[in-house]
Amino acid sequence: MNELSPDRAIPFDTRKQIAASLANFYAELSDLKPAEASGQFSLARLLDACANRRPLGSREQEIVEGAALVMGQSYNPHRLWVPLRAVRALGTTPGAKGGYLSGVSVAEPVDILRPWSVVARSGVTAMTGLQDSVVIPRTTIASTAQWIGENPTSVSETPPSLGAATLVPRTAIATIRFSMQLLRQGEAVESFLRAQLLDAVGELLDQAFFSGAGGAAPLGLTGTAGVGSQSGSSLAHAGVLAMRRQVLAAGGQEDRLTWIGTPAVQEVLGGRERAAGGGRFLWDDGGVLGRAAFATKSAPASTLIVGDFSRAVVGIFGPGIRLDVDPSQDFGSAGLVARVLLMCDLAIPQPGAFCVASSVS
Repeated sequence: MNELSPDRAIPFDTRKQIAASLANFYAELSDLKPAEASGQFSLARLLDACANRRPLGSREQEIVEGAALVMGQSYNPHRLWVPLRAVRALGTTPGAKGGYLSGVSVAEPVDILRPWSVVARSGVTAMTGLQDSVVIPRTTIASTAQWIGENPTSVSETPPSLGAATLVPRTAIATIRFSMQLLRQGEAVESFLRAQLLDAVGELLDQAFFSGAGGAAPLGLTGTAGVGSQSGSSLAHAGVLAMRRQVLAAGGQEDRLTWIGTPAVQEVLGGRERAAGGGRFLWDDGGVLGRAAFATKSAPASTLIVGDFSRAVVGIFGPGIRLDVDPSQDFGSAGLVARVLLMCDLAIPQPGAFCVASSVS
């Protein structure tokens, strides 16, 4: 990708205006009636044009060129910045006919990822459209309150101790493959293509949040110091209650708690009664202790997590995702490979608002 030279860099105020114009443009797209869908951004047309090295359609060209400008980069026809708002699924019919893919009413990128990411669905705090590193203040020791009389002789000050959590651009990558025959179906497979792409991005986000190793990757929840812990060996009702207590004692809000584990953990806890003969199970009715619970393959193996996800921050840099298209990689099978890059980072300013039970059995 050829970046603009420093003397030609887009001023910050100009980029803000471009971003605002793009946001308004996508809002207009969301209001289009089905009959007008041919005028919308088409991922199928975009990929087909890249695969066959043809010029993009006017709507696709307008959006990807604008996104490149927001990033201060020149337009490259094979390395495209695609805003997540433009990729959102089109279906609006309830149920399996398309409602599960619907994103018509959402606005922010993390909202768009909710059907595809348990982290987004759990209420994580999002910072989107970032350009540079961001420092988030965090309180390491909170100030304490005290009562005083009408004429106090002295007041002992207990100022809080502050630290910082920093969001730095880090790049995650996923590869998806499409056949040329599929792309030629055009609008008939549009929702499928968008779902494939959003699913890949959602999985990248979830894996980074839970298991990021630090360094080139974000430092994930399980590697963050200060996160609560609980033995998962023969995890019983008392252990689950202890996990909730730790999170609430650290300042987590009970009405914001979410439980997350792998499908295997869900199976184990879904078959274990809270009390013998009681007929209630540790994971039942789609929740744990009355709060929402999600099973995902992106969670660490044999691990149960509970937390107030509003106390974690996910930062997404740039307008969305970057697509690098190489039509030659699947030459023998008449297909193409699209490389999906997501620039993001995460921070957990209040790690005590989470608790992890490992080696659940």
